[in-house]
Amino acid sequence: MKYKELIQKNDKQLDKELNDLYKNLRDFRFGMVAREIKNVKAIKNVKKDIARILTLKKERDIAKSLEEEK
Repeated sequence: MKYKELIQKNDKQLDKELNDLYKNLRDFRFGMVAREIKNVKAIKNVKKDIARILTLKKERDIAKSLEEEK
């Protein structure tokens, strides 16, 4: 998922996407234990998407707190 796509989403959509990604990550981990996963790079991509969403949420929180101070 691209960062530009994430910027266009609101907080509720980001939360839903984040929950879905955490579920996918959990499924990938169980799949690795059972040796069902062929593409191990998918785990890396899911982790990067999670990091992008968390970064965007943190940026928005910081922006809100700066606006409240003014």
